[in-house]
Amino acid sequence: MLFNTPQTPDIIRLSIPAAMAIGLLTAMFFIFIIGKALMAQRARTSTGIEGLIGQHGSVREPMISEKLKPPYSGMVLVAGELWRAEAAEELGKGEKVEVTAVNGFTLQVKQPDE
Repeated sequence: MLFNTPQTPDIIRLSIPAAMAIGLLTAMFFIFIIGKALMAQRARTSTGIEGLIGQHGSVREPMISEKLKPPYSGMVLVAGELWRAEAAEELGKGEKVEVTAVNGFTLQVKQPDE
């Protein structure tokens, strides 16, 4: 139907500018979709253990140690969830922390570099 022949009625003929416009719009659409797909592939993981590393949170229960030496343990709020955490230094309630590793259900945290 899209071929222009002498027998084709004028109502269904496709002009060259219209064909070029349709082709250009289709190409732009697919370039946009492929660009978004590539950006999604490069995006940082936001779920699971990989998504926790690098997240910031706050101390909810002071990080203390019964032996007065590391590791200091307490509770932290990270990504809206309470986690058991360990740190190399004593941290008080309300202090900001950054997750450096995850061991089972325990987060390894440190004070963020600012």
